[in-house]
Amino acid sequence: MDKTFCAEAASLRILVADDDPELRELVAGYLEHDGYQVLLAADGNQALQLARSEKPDLIILDVMMPHVNGLDVCRILRDEVDCPMFILSARGDEPDRVLGLNLGAIDYVSKPFSPRELVARINAHLRRRPRRSIPEPLVQVGPLQIDRVRVEAHLNKIPLDLRGKEWDLLLLFAQTPGRVYTKQQIYERVWQEPYYDNDNTIMVHIRNLRRKLDDALPGAGDWLENIRGLGYRLKALPEEARS
Repeated sequence: MDKTFCAEAASLRILVADDDPELRELVAGYLEHDGYQVLLAADGNQALQLARSEKPDLIILDVMMPHVNGLDVCRILRDEVDCPMFILSARGDEPDRVLGLNLGAIDYVSKPFSPRELVARINAHLRRRPRRSIPEPLVQVGPLQIDRVRVEAHLNKIPLDLRGKEWDLLLLFAQTPGRVYTKQQIYERVWQEPYYDNDNTIMVHIRNLRRKLDDALPGAGDWLENIRGLGYRLKALPEEARS
């Protein structure tokens, strides 16, 4: 690895998720030798938690992990984190490779593998990675304004009394107004758990969110639309939008 990238690697973090402790430590040792900071996860749940809290620069996922397998972790995280993901698997046949790549992984490595080759692939991807954009602290959709830093939301300059997941739901929709989110996408992003027919939980929170929007501005609850058979979205609104 060239000296310039070696110095840069010291600021980069890689999450290694594998239920085999010996393999975890082996891969971590090679990565640390090249200067990377390494995060370790022993199962899919730990991988999800660390990916969301630590925001690594690259994630390595074993397929056969307990609780949540690597492919499901990849599917859940692909729209949540802005980093490349590698899949490790003892099953190297073409359908599995295609599935992993279609779920959002950028590379699929079959076991057994050379740790040195794995690190070389990682170096190649990270050298050409795009710069991450820093999200704006304020999200504005018509008269709705959300402050990420202060964790506040206002509608027509009236503060919204949002609790827990209501805040997360509104931020999710407001970040991409007009985009339809399926119930599965909503649950996995907001509750950060695999989706298992949790429709009632989503419906209750959306109903509460609509009521609070209506309290601040009559008719505003209708901006949160149910697109039959698809999911939910927040209308794209002009600044002067009113009910």
